[in-house]
Amino acid sequence: MLAQALAATEVALVGQDLIRAAEVRATVTQIEKYNAAANTFRVKYGYLPGDIPDPVASSFSFIARGIYPGQGDGNGIVDGNMGNAPNEYGNWAQNTGEAAVFWVDLSAAQLIDGGFSTAKSNVIPAADVTGTALDLYFPKAKLGRGNYIYIWTGDNTYKNQTNYYGLSMITDSQTGVDLGQLQTVPGLSALMAFQLDQKVDDGIPTTGRVVALTDNGGLLVWVNGQASDSATSCYNNVTSRYSTNFNNGSGVNYSLSFQFQ
Repeated sequence: MLAQALAATEVALVGQDLIRAAEVRATVTQIEKYNAAANTFRVKYGYLPGDIPDPVASSFSFIARGIYPGQGDGNGIVDGNMGNAPNEYGNWAQNTGEAAVFWVDLSAAQLIDGGFSTAKSNVIPAADVTGTALDLYFPKAKLGRGNYIYIWTGDNTYKNQTNYYGLSMITDSQTGVDLGQLQTVPGLSALMAFQLDQKVDDGIPTTGRVVALTDNGGLLVWVNGQASDSATSCYNNVTSRYSTNFNNGSGVNYSLSFQFQ
């Protein structure tokens, strides 16, 4: 009986490994497709999706742009504008401005699946975007578990003027005093984050094209770096390694960001 139980456990573990490997491959493929779509869009129309300004955007029948920075200004940075005003642009707005219209443009150009058409360049949602309404603004990550893919751009603190695909659980895309800001929480296990990073980049959470950063409440946040591996750590900030040695890397303590290519 013991031998049978051990065999069953081994089969279950192998099955889990296969499922996780498939999820990693699917997620990497998804990011690569978005990269390819964005580059195809830029070659065809001269600008990144979301960032294409008027009158160019309207001439190709894309939705109209606003007149302020972050609403389609053609500067190569996919950011947003959280107040429909001259000085309200930056990396913190994801459900309005360029970061939201990024997905609308790619859909209109028929370069991605999903049919995104809700977000506007200069119109902020009237209420917080939560639950299934998030599906109208952001593509779901192939690995599931409530994870989405969104766009953020580095600020003066980190990765200034660098565009990223964020991969994280989104709980809320806010309005009110926090116009357009995302509320995110980690949605990846340590082992899956490591495997994603290793497959695409250098396998180190703080360097390279894949980093353990998330945009949360308008702030770029290093995700749960701690001096020692634990049930709540994302990575060890002494060794700069993912916390895969604690509990077999099963702790769901991670968000990742993938640099545009």
